[in-house]
Amino acid sequence: MGCRNSSSMSLLLTRFCGTTDWMSAKAISWAVFKCCCNTDLAISYRRYEGSELKYFLNYGVSIAILLFAFSAHAQQFPKGKWEVTTQTIMPHIMTPMPIHTDVICVNDKTKGKPPIAVHESCEFFDYKIIDNDASWQMKCKGELKMNGAGRIIFSSDKYKGSAIIKMKMPESEPMEIDHTYTGRRIGDC
Repeated sequence: MGCRNSSSMSLLLTRFCGTTDWMSAKAISWAVFKCCCNTDLAISYRRYEGSELKYFLNYGVSIAILLFAFSAHAQQFPKGKWEVTTQTIMPHIMTPMPIHTDVICVNDKTKGKPPIAVHESCEFFDYKIIDNDASWQMKCKGELKMNGAGRIIFSSDKYKGSAIIKMKMPESEPMEIDHTYTGRRIGDC
């Protein structure tokens, strides 16, 4: 009888990690062995509990399980159809750029990309989501060389964010472009 499903693991980690008592590491490692490993291994753990192996089992396994649990439950950007409004500001150009609105579908195919509209020649890298904060870097190929970075803060149905893009046109000085994004979820894809 084990607890191999994620809800049992979440309950286990919440129960033992919700305390500031670091002695719970021993309880975590024992519970993890009891739930996720076979009985022979759990018995071996108890047999070697007094030896030097105790430190590895108590702390090393606990840390590994915690890292796995937190990475497996990493926050994802909410899937669905999003209406994204983009305001572009080019500091060297006096005429304001028009605000434009796009509809973007966030699904498994768009995983690893922020929910913004960009030219097809642009690629995203270093896309990270920590809690409700998504950040990325991008590089665009072609006649207009562009690279930049952006960040959005999101909830289940809206977000706000910005990006700074540096653009190099042939035979001209580099230019900085500021983008401000607002998004709202309008339904399913």
